[in-house]
Amino acid sequence: MKQKLIYLSLAFWFLTSIVTATELSTNDGEKIEGEFVSIDSSDLIFKTKDGERKFLLTSLNLVDLKNPSKGPLPSQTYTLVELIDGSTFRCQDFSIKKKTAYLTLFPGPNQKAGRTLEIPWEKLSYYYKEANNLKTQQEFLGIIKNRPKADLYLRKQPIKGVEPPKGGEPPTRLEVAAEGIFGDGSEDGKKIAFKGAGVEGELPIERVAGIIY
Repeated sequence: MKQKLIYLSLAFWFLTSIVTATELSTNDGEKIEGEFVSIDSSDLIFKTKDGERKFLLTSLNLVDLKNPSKGPLPSQTYTLVELIDGSTFRCQDFSIKKKTAYLTLFPGPNQKAGRTLEIPWEKLSYYYKEANNLKTQQEFLGIIKNRPKADLYLRKQPIKGVEPPKGGEPPTRLEVAAEGIFGDGSEDGKKIAFKGAGVEGELPIERVAGIIY
């Protein structure tokens, strides 16, 4: 069931810019190729060679967008974003402006630039930067495994007692900077509202290494 919800979520966020052929299959086993026309909270309109058809979202089993992202190269830094339905995205760029999160994906085949998804920020489960780094991944997993019932503001903090290499940057660790409640992003996406113990106001987004909602 979770896999089905993920497919439907992906369809919902991608289809405003889909122009290539897409395959749709229903719970009854019907498979159709065509293009999206529109979608609302209950129905999806799909255009085929025989005309337009309407499908209840709950009747769909799979929506194959056939427009995969190449994803990041091993050397590329990316931000990992997860939605509340379990869908995950590896993003070239990520920002929150007002009540909307902007996820810029890596380009697919024959694309010069990746598409940008616009998602209400309340649909986010978490995001964190430098997710390509194995050490950062392990630190994040340790944080989310033992998370309290509050939004978490994550920062890269210097590791206590560890001296930086000569002429290099001090080593850091992904840690919880504060617990509290996040609000909207600023209009330019450079700050985000936060209220927590010892921290209240707008945080510069460049200081935020991640958020767990």
